[in-house]
Amino acid sequence: QTGGCIDPYAANYESFADFDDGSCLYACEDPYATNYSILQPTYFCQYEADVVFYEDVAAALYFNGLGIDYLDIYVGNDYVGTLTNTGFTYVPACFPIDPDAVHFTLLWEDALVSSFTWTVRDDNNATASVSTTLNTSRNNEDFNWTHVVAVVDRSAQTIQLFMNGRPSNTTSISSLGGFENPTQSAIATALLAADHIIELTL
Repeated sequence: QTGGCIDPYAANYESFADFDDGSCLYACEDPYATNYSILQPTYFCQYEADVVFYEDVAAALYFNGLGIDYLDIYVGNDYVGTLTNTGFTYVPACFPIDPDAVHFTLLWEDALVSSFTWTVRDDNNATASVSTTLNTSRNNEDFNWTHVVAVVDRSAQTIQLFMNGRPSNTTSISSLGGFENPTQSAIATALLAADHIIELTL
């Protein structure tokens, strides 16, 4: 008897093999996956997003006026960096990494859509948490940026997304704690690129 790969869905399927010898290899067939066409012993597709958090000038002045010197950024339970009151007059790129912004890479498998929760914690230990969804379907095949604004409504305890000026998803948020209490305060602006890059402005 001859050993080989007997799975017809494997890249190295061998019709003449009599038994499976564990040699089967599979390749992700999604061209948007980071492991596209890479042979591996199990089938899965891996995706990633490069994320940049930063403060624009208005946000820096706002938090400085509240006496808040810095904002710690967490993704899930993991600390990813600290923003000081350095206001950007431009959108910092994913690469090269800007030392005044917070950068991290999100990885996930076997789904065109993934979500993550990011939390802002100030130096008074007040927090605000937002869940963000990433979609790898690349609806914008011209690779233009999609402008996303997240607006917090303190009275309703919600945050609503606006895609290119149009209202989108709304979700509840945790209390903003010691932050000033405006009825609506834009604490996050997002730029979502068609090629798996999302940039968040605080």
